[in-house]
Amino acid sequence: MEATSDGLWDWDLVSGEIYWSPRAFEMSGYRPYEFPMNFSVWTSMVHPNDREVIIPEMRDKLSRGEAFRVDFRFRMRDGGWRWFMARGKPVAWDGNGKATRMVGTHLDIDETRKTEEKLKTMLAEKELLLKELNHRTKNNMQVIISMLRLQALQPKCAPLAFVFKEVENKIQAMALVHRRLYQSHDLSKIDLASYIQELTELTLTSLAICQGKVNLLLDMQPVSVTIDVAIPCGLMINELMTNSLKHAFPGERRGTVKVTLKREKGETLALVYEDDGIGVDEGFDFRNQPTLGLQTVLILGEHQLQGKVEFASPPGFRCCLVFRETVYQARV
Repeated sequence: MEATSDGLWDWDLVSGEIYWSPRAFEMSGYRPYEFPMNFSVWTSMVHPNDREVIIPEMRDKLSRGEAFRVDFRFRMRDGGWRWFMARGKPVAWDGNGKATRMVGTHLDIDETRKTEEKLKTMLAEKELLLKELNHRTKNNMQVIISMLRLQALQPKCAPLAFVFKEVENKIQAMALVHRRLYQSHDLSKIDLASYIQELTELTLTSLAICQGKVNLLLDMQPVSVTIDVAIPCGLMINELMTNSLKHAFPGERRGTVKVTLKREKGETLALVYEDDGIGVDEGFDFRNQPTLGLQTVLILGEHQLQGKVEFASPPGFRCCLVFRETVYQARV
C-alpha cells in the first residue's frame, strides 16, 4: 500500500486521531510526521469555503456508514492552497453498527482542477464572444434592412418595391435567428418551432398582400436545432410563404397556410409547408423550373440540409422536407 503515489490515511472515528502516511505529508509540502494529525487539525487546514461544503457531506456519509469522496483546497507548508481529493470508506463497526474506523487515500488533483477552471473561463469567454457576435450580426442585418427600406422609398425604385421587400424578409429570417441566439441561454441551439412561428407571422404581416385573406395554422413540436439548421429552414419557409402570398390566392380568394414540424423516427425531422390555394397545373415539374424560388428551396433542403424535398399539387400546394437534425453538430 505504501508504494502507491497517493497519500494514505487511517482514521480512528472514536478518538479522532488520523494516521497520515509519509507520502500524504510530503504531498502537502510537510515533513513526514511533522505534526500529529487528527480531525480537528485536518479540518483547520481545509480552505474555509470548502470546509463549509465538505464537512457536512462527510458527517452525513459517516452517519450512514457510507464511503465518501470530497474535493477541497488544503493549506500547504508555504501557506499556499492546493487542490486534493480524499476518498474513504468504513472498515470497522461497533456492536451497534456504527462505523469506528475509516481508511482512504489523499490524491493531488491540483493540475486537473486548474485545467477545469481554465476551461470554464475559456468557455465563459467564448459564450460572451458568441453572444456579442450574434448581437452585432443581428444589428448589422437590421442596418442593411433599414438601407433597403430607404432605397425602396426612392421614386425610381417604386417598380421594385416588392423585390426589396422579398430581400428584406430573407435578411429578416437570418437576423431573427441571431436575435434568438442572443436572447437564449444556450448559444448553440434555438427552438425551431417558436422560430418558425415568429418568422411566419412576421412574413404574413410584412408582405401585406393578402391581409385578412390568409389564415395561418401551425402544428409544431418543440425541437432544438443549431443555427446551421435553423437558417436554411427559415429561408425555405420564407420562400414558400412568399410564393403562396403572391400566387396562391388571387383576387378575393381566401385560404389557409399551414406549417407542420414533427419528429419522426430517431433524429429525423419532417417540416411540411401547405396552402389550399389554386395550386399549379397537373404535371408541373417542380424540379426543372427556371424560377429562383423553387431552386432556392431545393438547394437549401437537399444540399445544405442534406434532406429530401417532395412537392405535391393540386390540390393546393405542398412541400415536405425530411432531414436529420444532427446534419450539423453543435459548435459550442
